[in-house]
Amino acid sequence: SRHSVAASASEASRKPSVGIKFAKQLTNLLALIDSTATHYIRCIKPNSDRSAERFEPKLSLEQLKYSGVFEAVTIRKCGYPFRLPHLQFANRYRCILSAQQRAQMDRAPTPRAAVEVMLRLLPACALLEEFLRG
Repeated sequence: SRHSVAASASEASRKPSVGIKFAKQLTNLLALIDSTATHYIRCIKPNSDRSAERFEPKLSLEQLKYSGVFEAVTIRKCGYPFRLPHLQFANRYRCILSAQQRAQMDRAPTPRAAVEVMLRLLPACALLEEFLRG
């Protein structure tokens, strides 16, 4: 009986194993992630050269398709609609326009008109009937 108590005391005084340390760190990491508001960002290349001021709609659409973004959008549409004010939309997505196209957009009298100009200028927006603008 005395031997087992001594053995337990010596086991307790040993350093924790690598596996135990890893499990504890993983538990702490998962708790930290669960306590945050996580947002995922999918990056896409605007063109095959990675050059400025050039947007390849076909390449971008392929990347969005294969990364599952369209499926996520479909799932999202089953719930609440996602809406951005026109000004916020225009400011967020103006980066995909060329400098000349941005100048055309900037001449629009209202944020809503600016978004309409933007959508008219983008060849990838040929499917505009799939989007509601309000």
